[in-house]
Amino acid sequence: MAENHVCEPTRAQSRRRDSLVRGPDPSRPPSPTPPPTSHPKPRPNFSGTRSFNASGQVLYTMNLQGGVTALYLDDQLLVQQGDPVPGVGGVWSYMLNADVDLDDDGHWAMASHIQDTVDDVLVVDGVVVAKEGDQLPAPDGWTMESVSGARMGGGSVLWFGSWDDPDPTTDQGLFLNHSLLVREGVTQIGGVTLQNFFAPGPPLFDLSDDGRTVVFTGTLANGVSGVFQVDVDPWVDPGGSLAGTGGCRSPWSARGP
Repeated sequence: MAENHVCEPTRAQSRRRDSLVRGPDPSRPPSPTPPPTSHPKPRPNFSGTRSFNASGQVLYTMNLQGGVTALYLDDQLLVQQGDPVPGVGGVWSYMLNADVDLDDDGHWAMASHIQDTVDDVLVVDGVVVAKEGDQLPAPDGWTMESVSGARMGGGSVLWFGSWDDPDPTTDQGLFLNHSLLVREGVTQIGGVTLQNFFAPGPPLFDLSDDGRTVVFTGTLANGVSGVFQVDVDPWVDPGGSLAGTGGCRSPWSARGP
């Protein structure tokens, strides 16, 4: 499964990374000038976000020449700041700190923002899955106020959202694709209600390689904090919008420590 941390480099990788950080070795001849490309040549920026998969692919955000930020899969430019957001209107904003993830089949996700409005948008393989302003399915019908996080597995995406429910004890949850999977103040774990996703600290969550197991931090109504697990059946199509027909998740179970 994709991991959102830098793997321990080999000695050769360490030498190459040190060269990039410290500058070229003056004892070595200069590299030949590369041929022109159809888009600005990327230059390393180690403050961006990145994700690796088991196939050795790397998904990462970085600065391009001119200060424009972009998302790359290996050496392929996927999207850059200023590109239109598909089917939404507006263009992508600064994305160096976007939430990105990559599964072992090469499916990618990014949660970032629209320029000017700063509305949250989540895309999978370039298709919008959820966005700020979407409506939760009936019977609630609340409006999404935030969309964040992106964890890919088996072609499915796990993400965190909040909405405008006037009850602050039930207005956040974890979604798998278009379905609300875990909801604070509602979801039962071992017969005890999940009070919130803090344990303590910010919500943490992840999705297994095959997309069938979700883990997340939280605190129960009885004061027990820990890491909890949800088992689900695999999802087929992550496309469409949150309010679309998309389908429903299969029965699932949640358990804690």
